[in-house]
Amino acid sequence: TFNLFARDLQVPLKLEEAVPALVGGHVQLVDTAEVNGKLFLCNSVMGLMPSLVDARESIRGKSFFQRLRDMAVAVGRLVRRYPRLTVTVDLGKGPQTITVRSLAVTCNPYEEKLGALPMRPHMDTGRLALYQIGHRGRLGMLWLLVSVALGHWKQSTAVSEWMAPELTIAGRGASIQVVNDGEVLSLELPLH
Repeated sequence: TFNLFARDLQVPLKLEEAVPALVGGHVQLVDTAEVNGKLFLCNSVMGLMPSLVDARESIRGKSFFQRLRDMAVAVGRLVRRYPRLTVTVDLGKGPQTITVRSLAVTCNPYEEKLGALPMRPHMDTGRLALYQIGHRGRLGMLWLLVSVALGHWKQSTAVSEWMAPELTIAGRGASIQVVNDGEVLSLELPLH
């Protein structure tokens, strides 16, 4: 899960640096969030992410080159399929139906910053951030990944960001797969 929570709290990722930081650290209250009673600290994601996490789990224990090859094959299959997800989102101002590639709810908003992983500079805003990755072709999605690494992804027309203290997501079917902080769950719809 890339140690996202530790990164957001600015905890060093190397053990020999993390121990002194823990000893000299301070208590900080942070927000937590939940979806249908399931706690998450960083994000809850639907759309492309559950398939990617399943692919990641299938390559555990293999050599580096086998993992690299198998993950590239899995990502290639997913990009060829490139599924869309139609959901109805209610941020407290009435429902809105959207069709997306991915939808992420984060506990506190991300900031734009140079690097491959967005970070949350504040852990106590009391707000959920909803990120929609919209319709883009394969090259558009590749460009979006480059934009994330360069730190200007919020300016992309493929990304929409909304804030709310709570929200509801409804969709087709009785349940949907989501990834809460790296764990794949099947949750009943609607999601609260």
